Amino acid sequence: MVTVAFELPSFRVVRSLGVVRGVSVRGNADSGADLATLVDPAQTYSQRLATICEQARFQAHLLMLQAAAQVGGNGVIGVCYETAPIHHSMFEVLAYGTAVWAEYIEDAPVFVAHGKAIEPPSALARRDDGDGGP
Repeated sequence: MVTVAFELPSFRVVRSLGVVRGVSVRGNADSGADLATLVDPAQTYSQRLATICEQARFQAHLLMLQAAAQVGGNGVIGVCYETAPIHHSMFEVLAYGTAVWAEYIEDAPVFVAHGKAIEPPSALARRDDGDGGP
């Protein structure tokens, strides 16, 4: 479970395990003439750069999740991403958040888009009268 929020609807944070991060660096080999070897040659130059940036974000995200698992977490809350140049032809992507252990709250409402709540499947099953209808 990963969220930019500081809570997980339908889950209770049992333990906060501290800040975790993942860092990805892209540089000289990822730019210039070598760029064509890393991505689809049918893409434009800006599309290739976007692909490289997305790959860097994805790698940073995975490293953050691995760090959370290493400290015993099953989720990360308050996730943020930052990008910064570290040299004229290099940049870093940092993904960070708070690793947590969260447990499902039985019968808690599940919140979906636009703030509408739906009942969990267990509550719906209890209301079923067995006639197969709504």
